Amino acid sequence: MDMQEQPVAATFIKPESLTGTFGVVRLWPGVKNAEVEVIARLKRAAQILGLSCVEISPEGERVDSPGVKVTQEELDFVIHLHFETPKTYDIFSFVALWNPLRYYYEYREGEYRRFSQNLLSHDDFLSCDSPGADDHVRRMIGNDPCRLPPSFTIFHSLAEPILPPSLGDMKLFYVGINWERLRGEKSRNQELLDLLDKSGRLRIYGPHRFLGVDVWSGYKSYVGEIPFDGVSIVKEIAAAGISLVLSSEAHKESGLMSNRLFESLAAGAIIICDENTFARKHFGDTLFYIDATDSAEITHQKIREHLRWIETHKEEAVKLARKAQAIFLKNFTLDRSLAQIYRQFPARKAALTKPYITTSSPPITLFLLAPTYDKKVLQRHIDSATTQSYPNLNCVFLVDSGVEKKFSKQILKQIQMSGLSFEIRPVNLCGRDKEGNIKGVNKLGNIIYEQLQTLANDSLCCFVNANEALFSDHIQTLVHALTTTPEASSAYANAAIRSEEKKTVEYRVQSEVAPFEPSPFAPFGMARFLIRKPADYEPLRTILPYLNEKALAPLVILTNPIPSNRTTVLSAVESSPQKDANFENEIIQDFLPPTLLEKYASLSLGKQSGSFIDPLCIEELPTAKRIAIVRALFMALPMPSFIRKLAFWFYRLLRKSA
Repeated sequence: MDMQEQPVAATFIKPESLTGTFGVVRLWPGVKNAEVEVIARLKRAAQILGLSCVEISPEGERVDSPGVKVTQEELDFVIHLHFETPKTYDIFSFVALWNPLRYYYEYREGEYRRFSQNLLSHDDFLSCDSPGADDHVRRMIGNDPCRLPPSFTIFHSLAEPILPPSLGDMKLFYVGINWERLRGEKSRNQELLDLLDKSGRLRIYGPHRFLGVDVWSGYKSYVGEIPFDGVSIVKEIAAAGISLVLSSEAHKESGLMSNRLFESLAAGAIIICDENTFARKHFGDTLFYIDATDSAEITHQKIREHLRWIETHKEEAVKLARKAQAIFLKNFTLDRSLAQIYRQFPARKAALTKPYITTSSPPITLFLLAPTYDKKVLQRHIDSATTQSYPNLNCVFLVDSGVEKKFSKQILKQIQMSGLSFEIRPVNLCGRDKEGNIKGVNKLGNIIYEQLQTLANDSLCCFVNANEALFSDHIQTLVHALTTTPEASSAYANAAIRSEEKKTVEYRVQSEVAPFEPSPFAPFGMARFLIRKPADYEPLRTILPYLNEKALAPLVILTNPIPSNRTTVLSAVESSPQKDANFENEIIQDFLPPTLLEKYASLSLGKQSGSFIDPLCIEELPTAKRIAIVRALFMALPMPSFIRKLAFWFYRLLRKSA
């Protein structure tokens, strides 16, 4: 027997360096949908190979033990099945490229860039051999020397059950939600299904009611719902014997098939499929094809012709189903994909990490801010420091002097348990009265300026605020970005920004250096940046002590920042932007040279996603936003500097009156 035809488990050996346990993100816990089915199949495929699959939340917590975070020691990697959320945990992550490109644009209006950035937050990509989905990633990583195009494949597939090909009841199986019914529209296949429904040959499965709508009302071919258990649908397809597999236009554009094809192949059914390049490429003439772009009448007639041929050539039809299933078993089962990933994962991970390995490791000072005594914050800082893969760190806790005086023993004990050497440096993070009561917060810019004075010129440093956490490769990737770009004096990472409103948690990736961005979803942040102390930092004395929320902005902008293109920081938005945020914007504008002001002001227009503003909606925007748009357009015009200064003066008057 050929090696490829043997059961995958018979030849699979787990690499010794791996634990044999991986995670899969459960995005919608408690909701019965296709995600439940996919995860059930992943678990079964893992079990066949002697591996284990655990469900985790988007925040990296075990679904079966809320609040318990998974670690790199427990899991080899994590698989994301959807572009909805970015990586938010410090474990190697894959994202499956299972969605057509158009879905990123249509899934939620105006969020194409956000969802695309979510993909880039992950360490690697799992292809399903879709040119459209793979090229989407290839375009975005084309200028990043530390990224590689997708190598592993994983399909919307399954490992079992695999049922012997047969004609079943000679019925035509179809399953769906009939989404268009929810909007009161005709289904994209409505007319075709209407014609098939009259024939008595069709079996329709799917939810009876969805979001309060009887989505299959009026169809006599409707049978009922199928449990999301990873098995039942395959048995129902096999019982019918013939499967109707239709793709959306978006799927066909991207050359991507839904899981229906693979379920039908596992069921041993005879498949009638629309013209999708994926099906033609991999399964050729073992499937029966229809052109869904034809009229419903012509398509219906073609299906009837296929059915008549199957009825009069039963043995040949079963042979075709057997050939199609053999191709499926050789190349597309879920256990085969998972085995390939595990066999090659250590080498793949090393190849992705190699570009970051440098011959020199300049010392880095990591400033960790602790304005109050909070065990969770203190532990988060300790974890951020102790997990860093970078070898030459000098870790300094900037503890408020009042806190250090009162809780020094507790702080020292918690730090000593980490096994790492930290310096505890008391600073005036909070203003206090004579009795020691907090009477305000010292501006972070003032703290930064004071700490810069303790460093030699050209020293590298990173400031981490109380609401920020670092992934283990954060410093390493930033040092790599700096050492490969000599003209830059600062480097920055992307940050996964966590916000919570009315118990709904949302994540966005902050990828730009946008100092004037007003959105709470795009805070400027501190930990994102690795900064080289300028030889002449004296001019910063006139601005840093007056800034808080955007304290690092002037320093970052003046040091010509270079991106690392990696998401290695997790930041929590704990409140709305401070009331002085716009005031700080004005101070920064006073300080920056016109060329830099023009460059960075443009990044604050529109959404962080980079979408354009619809001219027809300008009148609906707040006055301040409309003024900002006019200002940006004005800055784009070539003009003498004295006219520009006069315009800025007038602009500030408008802002004050807005």
